[in-house]
Amino acid sequence: MILILGSEKEFHSKYVFEFLKQQNEEVEYLNTGKFPVSDKINWFPTDSVNSGNFVIDGKKISFNEIKSIYWRWQYSVDICKLLNIKASSYTSFVMNKEIAATTDSLFYALKCNWVNPIEAIYLHRTKAYQLFLLAQNGFRVPKTLISNDSEEIIKFAEENNYDLIYKPVQGGCHTAILTKDDLSADRLNSFKTGAVQFQEKLDGTDIRVYIVGDKIFPAEIRAKTIDFRSDKDAEIVPVKLPPEIEKQCFKIADMFKLKFTGIDIKTKSNGEYVFIEANPSPMFVGFERQSKYNITETLCELLKKEYR
Repeated sequence: MILILGSEKEFHSKYVFEFLKQQNEEVEYLNTGKFPVSDKINWFPTDSVNSGNFVIDGKKISFNEIKSIYWRWQYSVDICKLLNIKASSYTSFVMNKEIAATTDSLFYALKCNWVNPIEAIYLHRTKAYQLFLLAQNGFRVPKTLISNDSEEIIKFAEENNYDLIYKPVQGGCHTAILTKDDLSADRLNSFKTGAVQFQEKLDGTDIRVYIVGDKIFPAEIRAKTIDFRSDKDAEIVPVKLPPEIEKQCFKIADMFKLKFTGIDIKTKSNGEYVFIEANPSPMFVGFERQSKYNITETLCELLKKEYR
């Protein structure tokens, strides 16, 4: 059996789920946001490996039945709000922490073919540490400052000729180009309430590289915006990477324990390749439709493999 982790309305997890059903694969869908309100977990962590079961929509599924898990995303709920329980913010925090402690502990322990394992997911939630590891392992990455110190921000901007972008440390919001207004006293003062990530602005071409097992699918993303995600008309064109860059992409996937990943690269006008990040749960359907790469099929073949 293959288990898909997502939510009720998450497109990519549903897409993979339906694709596997059409292939007559035994597949179940786990909406983690339904635990513990309706779905159940029974786990015996001191017994043998994979001792326990999920109860999904009333159906009991033994952990031993699960061959592979595709982790699109782990969703959670505010249990107090959902059950209309009047509780202090601390009580609500503790209840939700217990839910996360249960699922996280189980996902670390559950032995099957994970795509991808929880440690890879959590590494990406500390994206700056991922960037640090890339740099420490000899990959060219953007010059970066993470700071809430206005003096250091100005100094970093001066050192880079004020040619910078900035974005959240963990991600979520789109990248923006640093302007003179961003370095005004009022704007810099606002940075004191939280760290911001500043990076050298890299002029060149965006490349997204999908690694799926031992397969590689690279393409240029020709966008008119600094952050290609904000350009709905961005053109996606398959490309051939130099052998050394392909090798580096596989090395990154291996280093971060990623069987499936979307690696973002910037190619500078001088031919230099700069690595931005490796996403452990990338969206891919739009990319696939434009590039004509068989990513879904390749991903599902990966999920059909036995745990080793």
